[in-house]
Amino acid sequence: STLKLERNLLRRVFNFCKEASLILDVPSFPRKFETWDNTHNIASNKRRGRLDLKEDYEKVLSPYLQSIHKGLQTRKWDPQPANPEEPWHPTTNPYESRLKWKNRRDKNRDTHKVWCHLRSRYNHAFFWFFSNLILNSGIRPSEAAKLKHGDITIRYDEATGRHFTLINIDRTVSKVRKHRVAICRDHAESFRRYLYWKTEIKYRFNREPKDSDWLFPSSNEKSEGFYIERRDKPLNTIRVHMKKIGLHRRTDMRTGVDTFFSAYSFRSFYITIMLRNGLDLYTLSKQVGTSPQTIIKQYDVNENWVFRQAMTKHLIQQDFDAGEQEAPSGAAVAHATKWRS
Repeated sequence: STLKLERNLLRRVFNFCKEASLILDVPSFPRKFETWDNTHNIASNKRRGRLDLKEDYEKVLSPYLQSIHKGLQTRKWDPQPANPEEPWHPTTNPYESRLKWKNRRDKNRDTHKVWCHLRSRYNHAFFWFFSNLILNSGIRPSEAAKLKHGDITIRYDEATGRHFTLINIDRTVSKVRKHRVAICRDHAESFRRYLYWKTEIKYRFNREPKDSDWLFPSSNEKSEGFYIERRDKPLNTIRVHMKKIGLHRRTDMRTGVDTFFSAYSFRSFYITIMLRNGLDLYTLSKQVGTSPQTIIKQYDVNENWVFRQAMTKHLIQQDFDAGEQEAPSGAAVAHATKWRS
């Protein structure tokens, strides 16, 4: 894909030069690159790192996110105002890092460095909230980075008696320039996380967030846009944590080609799981803001085995011949193998 892009750009440059009479003719370019040495062509739905449900998400990512949430919930590690005896005030009594360890051998030293230092605590909270927001809604990381506080709301549904977390994706935020409202799959849990995130913003920036403020503000203290502008490169922080838990890179044993995980891997994971759970393409395409064709081409990595129940649930006893039964015979069972995803 990289070679094709460079070829097309070069061709445009030479076409411009020919039209301007700077060169006599446009040189020829190779049509295919598959036979070149040191090039590879990966299927479009496998070019980005894919999270496996069992090995990657349930065993690695989910426990790491839970450990961050546990750290944020530990009250004794909460930041305190400069003067704990007085109420917090953004200028006269702001929150400050409170690092407490006696010496380098103190067993609590590393814990306090993470949770009692405002910048470190905030970066962990950012990874926790940003990741969960995408994992539970499927919105694009580029869209999440442009959200404002007023874009996340909670709504009560009288018909079901449940609360739903809604994310407003304005047309100026959407990659495809179309407005939509994404509904988080975990009802009110995403909004509860958002309330935790608001508290962490208050600790880090000594501000009370307003609906018109960026959901992920700039944390560069040396910049004039500190808090005022949105975070410039949020995916860098995601990369640091993915490396920390060993989910940054994976090498294909057959081809030797590396694929890399990123925040977009969370979106891919959401779409894959929703397809696996039987959500129809029309609804899913409205949720994630992309066409059914793109979903099938870029995101569907499910095997037919995942849908084995759906493919056979219509069968009833009359569908079988007299010699066939739903329960397999001993001879058939002897040939059965265990499915490996």
